Amino acid sequence: MSNSENVPGKVHKKCGYCEKDIYVYPIAVRDKNFCSKQHQVLFHHEAKGHIKNSNKMINYGKDAATLWKYHLRKTYNISVEEYEELLNIQRNECAICHCVLVKGNFSIDHNHNTGKVRGILCKQCNSFLGRIKDKQYIALGMYGYLTSR
Repeated sequence: MSNSENVPGKVHKKCGYCEKDIYVYPIAVRDKNFCSKQHQVLFHHEAKGHIKNSNKMINYGKDAATLWKYHLRKTYNISVEEYEELLNIQRNECAICHCVLVKGNFSIDHNHNTGKVRGILCKQCNSFLGRIKDKQYIALGMYGYLTSR
């Protein structure tokens, strides 16, 4: 049965907090991710680290693995398996400087226009890309400057 047969004119999604089926109009697909305002508040409360035990973020029935899975899907549109495969391909190294990626000290780099994940970077390289606003000509200019001196 297709989604349109379930609720005509609406798109099927799962609540990011309780995984209950929700149906939203296509124009609201990006913004509507929770079955209630309460679940939205609870999720963001947990995700922002307002929980004392950061190793096991258990509160209101959600654990860290579930929150991480939701974050990867919502923010980068990738699964945990795709994320781990990317780490393996990069041999647990930053895609730019090749330093070893240490838990908590790396970022998932993505194109802000397309949303496509490009790789996993250390915080320093990710910060550098953010500062130059992903403009290749600035990076090439810096490379030219460094190699000419």
